[in-house]
Amino acid sequence: MLIERMRVGAVLIGGVAVYLVRPAIAADPDGGVKLGPVTVHPSVTTGIEYRSNVYLSAGDYDPDVPGVEETVVSAPIWTLHPSLLAELDNRWLELGIQGDYYAKKFIDTKPNDGANITNLDRFSDFGLGVSLVGLRDRLVGFKVSNTSGIDSTPASVAKSEADGSFVHTSNDLEGLISVRPGSALDLDVGGRVAYDQYDVPGALANSTTNENYNDRIAYGPSMYATWRFLPKTAFVGAVSGVWTRWDRNVIESLGLAELDVNTSAIQVGEFIAKPDSAGWRTRWGLRGQVTSKIGVGAELGYGQLYYDEASLVGSNAANDAGGGYETDLTSFGEGLLVSAQVVYTPLRGHTLTLGYLKDFQDATFTNYSAYNFGFVRYEGRFIQKLTTTLEASYRHDAYVGEVTRNDETPKARLQLTYDVLKFLAVTGGGAWSQRACAGPFFGVSSGDACLGAFHSIQYDDFSANLGVTFSY
Repeated sequence: MLIERMRVGAVLIGGVAVYLVRPAIAADPDGGVKLGPVTVHPSVTTGIEYRSNVYLSAGDYDPDVPGVEETVVSAPIWTLHPSLLAELDNRWLELGIQGDYYAKKFIDTKPNDGANITNLDRFSDFGLGVSLVGLRDRLVGFKVSNTSGIDSTPASVAKSEADGSFVHTSNDLEGLISVRPGSALDLDVGGRVAYDQYDVPGALANSTTNENYNDRIAYGPSMYATWRFLPKTAFVGAVSGVWTRWDRNVIESLGLAELDVNTSAIQVGEFIAKPDSAGWRTRWGLRGQVTSKIGVGAELGYGQLYYDEASLVGSNAANDAGGGYETDLTSFGEGLLVSAQVVYTPLRGHTLTLGYLKDFQDATFTNYSAYNFGFVRYEGRFIQKLTTTLEASYRHDAYVGEVTRNDETPKARLQLTYDVLKFLAVTGGGAWSQRACAGPFFGVSSGDACLGAFHSIQYDDFSANLGVTFSY
C-alpha cells in the first residue's frame, strides 16, 4: 500500500558474453573496448553514502497527532554499482544492452537504538535494458525494447523485521513494426505488455497477501509517429491503450486512512479495493532546435482511465471497503496531458534545462494518481575536469479511489565529479528529499487528508555521498 516510488534500471546478460572470451581488438578509456563488431563500456562505482533517515520515517513531522511518532534512524551505507553497456551499430542493425547491479550494505553505528538496519541490506537489486532496431534503411523494419529489474525501497514500519524493504520486480516489453515511406517520416505500430510484482516486509503482511502484496499485468496497443519537416525539428505523436489486470482485486487493509484518536489506530476499513481498469491516451507536439543555443519540446494530449467494478464481484469489497473505488478518470482537468522542456546552452559544456510534466498513472494502493512534475537542472564543466550538476524538482500527486489524498515531493541535489584520469573519477555531493501531505494543485482536489491521517507516509531525508568511478 505504501509502494509508490519505483525505479527501473538495466543489467547485461546473454549473447554479449560470447564476445568477452575473445581478445579485444582495440581499447580506449574514452571509446570503450572493441570486441569484434561490439563496443563494450564497463564501469564500476563504489563509495560511502550517509542517510539521515534510512527508513523514510515520519519522526516528529506532526507532533500534535497522538500516538504516531516514529523514530528516525540515520546510518552510513557502503554502495557498489557495476555497470556494462554493449553496443552494436551497423547498416542493418542497432543493438544496445545496458546492465546495472546495485549492492547496499548498511553500517550499524548505533547497535543499541532498537533498529535492525541490516534488514535494509540489498544484494539482489539489478536492472536490464535491451533495445533492438532492425532493417533501419528499409521501408519496413522493426523495433524491440525490454526493461526488467528488481528494485527496493525502505519501509518505515519495518525496523525490527528480517527484511525491511518493499521490493518491486518488473518487466516491460514493447514490439513495433516500423514503416518509413520517406526519409522524413517514421510510423511505428505495435504493442506492449508489462508485469509487476510487489512484495512487502513481514510487518505489512497479513493473512491474505503474506509478503506478496500484489501482482499486475498491463497490455495494449501503441503507435508513434515522427515527421522531420525541418533538419533539426520534428512533429511527434503517440496513441496507446492499456488494459490492467490485478492478481488480487481486494487487499486486506493495513490501515492508512483515518486516525482514531481514542486508540491511536489508523483505519480505512477491513479491505482495500483495487479494481481492474482500461485506459487510453494520445499526445502530439513538436521537438527541435530553435536556435544554436536553445532546444525545445512541447506536447499536448488527453487520456482517460475506466475502473471495472465488476472485477470486485464476489469479493468482500462492496460491503467492507470504504467506497470510492468506482471513480474513473474522465474529467478534462485530470485527463489533460502536458509535456514541456527547454534546454539552453549558453556556453560549450554548460546546459540549463527546465521541464514540466502533467500526467496520470494507475496506482498500487488506490485507483490512480494525477500528477504534476516540474524540474530545473544545471550541468556545467569547469577547468576541463570538474563537472557540476545542480537540480531541484517538485511533484504533486492527487491520489483518487478508496484511498484519497494529496502528496507533494520536493527534491534537491548537488553532485560534483572530478576526472582524475580518463578512466578514474571522484564523485561527491548531497541531496534532500521530502514527502508531505499537501492541498489541491491549482484547484484539482482529491480530498483533505492532511490532518494526521497519513502521517506515516511523510518524511524528510538528507544524504551525502563520496565515491570513485572506474570506467572504460
